[in-house]
Amino acid sequence: MKNERLSLKEILKEMDPLETCYGSVEQLLSRYRTCPLCGSNLHFTHLTDFSHSITQEIAKCPECKVKVRDHMHKLQ
Repeated sequence: MKNERLSLKEILKEMDPLETCYGSVEQLLSRYRTCPLCGSNLHFTHLTDFSHSITQEIAKCPECKVKVRDHMHKLQ
């Protein structure tokens, strides 16, 4: 299988919606910033493609060594 570049339409189609937001601001930020497995602070990486106006956000746990989130965000 050869590696092909996805079109912008395909990229936007594969974007994961943000998790359902509920609870207080403190609860939301705590869930967003901490690992659901061990409770450690997550490390974030952001890769931006300005030509397609999208940013890829990757959240990894330094303790568990797992990728917790990998989302594409459309820039407005």
